[in-house]
Amino acid sequence: MIQNQCVADGKIPGSDLSLAAAAPLYAQEQRPIFLQEAMDLALKNSKQLKVSRAKISEAAAALRQAQQEPAQAAGWAR
Repeated sequence: MIQNQCVADGKIPGSDLSLAAAAPLYAQEQRPIFLQEAMDLALKNSKQLKVSRAKISEAAAALRQAQQEPAQAAGWAR
């Protein structure tokens, strides 16, 4: 019955959300920035750099683990 009512009203359930909430916000003030600030923002927001840093951390953890395993097997720790 509810489904028929929605079709009859021409509404989709959950569609009463405001379109403004889905629209990107462009109200931020635009201002010129210096080259250093642009580079800092690029480094801070780079997805590729974040992935690369995570891979480096993962590799460093694997190296530490590999270095500890022979020491633990021999009965001594580094």
